[in-house]
Amino acid sequence: ALNHPTLILWGRQDKLTPVTLGDRFQAELPNSQLIVFEECAHNPYAEQFERFNTKVLRFLGQRDPALKRRGFL
Repeated sequence: ALNHPTLILWGRQDKLTPVTLGDRFQAELPNSQLIVFEECAHNPYAEQFERFNTKVLRFLGQRDPALKRRGFL
């Protein structure tokens, strides 16, 4: 099993891959975090890009403090 920190981002209204799969991924990946975007379908990176970018940068910043020093956070 993958044991690295893993960020799972999912759209609640995703018709291709329902959020129950995101729940399953989180259950199968012991060191994962699931973030569900409400009122979002299959592409949260495009549909809610500002929130998506904030969540990804925050997740990465928790693992690499140098991102903050470099001005990415």
